[in-house]
Amino acid sequence: MKLFDWFNNKNSLINENSKIKKCKKEIEQKYNNLLECLEEVNKKYVNLLEQKSEQFDLYVKYQKLCEEFSKDKKDLKKQLAETQEECTSLNTKNEELNKRNMRFERKIKRMEKQTNESIRK
Repeated sequence: MKLFDWFNNKNSLINENSKIKKCKKEIEQKYNNLLECLEEVNKKYVNLLEQKSEQFDLYVKYQKLCEEFSKDKKDLKKQLAETQEECTSLNTKNEELNKRNMRFERKIKRMEKQTNESIRK
C-alpha cells in the first residue's frame, strides 16, 4: 500500500502543481493586462498634461496680450486727452482769430466807406 499511497500522493502533487501553474499563468496574464492598462493610462495622462500645458501656454500668451492691450489702451486714452486738449485750444484760438478777423473786416469797411465819402466830396 505504501507504493499505492506514494503514487496517489505523487498524482495529487502533480495535480496540485498543475493547478498552481494554471494559477501562475492566469496571474501572469492578469499582470500583463494590468501593465498594458497602466501603460495606456500613463499615455492618456501624458496627453492630458500636454494639452493642459498647451492651454496654459495659450493662457499665458493671451494674458500677456491683454496686458499689452491695456497698456496700449492707456496710451491711446492719454493721446486722445492730449489731442482733445489741443483741439480745444485750437478752437479757442480759431474763435479769437475769427473775432479779430471780423473786427478787421468792419474796420476795412469803415475805411472804405470813409475813403468813398472823401473821394465824393
